[in-house]
Amino acid sequence: MQAQFERLSLPFEFINAIDGRELTDDEITAVYSKWRTRFCYGKGLMRGEIGCALSHIEFYRRVVTDNAPGFVFEDDVELTLSVKSAVDNVETFLAGCKEPCLVQLPGLERDLPHDVNKCSGESFAKAFSAMGTYAYGVNQSAAKLLLKAFTPIKFPIDYYRHLIRYYGLDFYVYKQKVISVDMESESTIGAERFSVHKGIGLVCYKLWRLFGKTIDDAIRIMEK
Repeated sequence: MQAQFERLSLPFEFINAIDGRELTDDEITAVYSKWRTRFCYGKGLMRGEIGCALSHIEFYRRVVTDNAPGFVFEDDVELTLSVKSAVDNVETFLAGCKEPCLVQLPGLERDLPHDVNKCSGESFAKAFSAMGTYAYGVNQSAAKLLLKAFTPIKFPIDYYRHLIRYYGLDFYVYKQKVISVDMESESTIGAERFSVHKGIGLVCYKLWRLFGKTIDDAIRIMEK
């Protein structure tokens, strides 16, 4: 990563990632609401998912402190020569956004926008669903919103649909693919995160999410 950034003359700093497997039970309890996660997301989070969330939360804190847009590039991405101009475009775009705004740089073809609501210029598409935290930029308003949303942690860090629908995050996807993601490397988050419910398990999962979201909505209204 250091060689890639230096080749593109992009300033950077490393944020030490948190391995959720090394967290104690007390450390998990202090930052994570298991019962609220089950209501909101339909199932609990793995330790790797909690560690991943904490790593990105530290980034949000730094954006708030720096009072300027910031970018994340995870350590399994390959940067193209177009990244520098993309970062410049996104930074300018974020600086002009008054609302909490996140711009994702797609790492896979599936991340390119398909549910476009409106376009902002030629480079950005407003979308309503996506996954992945490979590379993205946020403005300070979004960093503050995300800190609030993940205090405590109650859904995966890339559960963007929920952040868009219930927290008011403006979510955009950069229309050009300027990074690629190494999908072959084993993630410490754990492959079980992507396990699919089948049969009666799928029915129970959908019913639980419907029931849980209703309760979670009521809780959020009371919290306001």
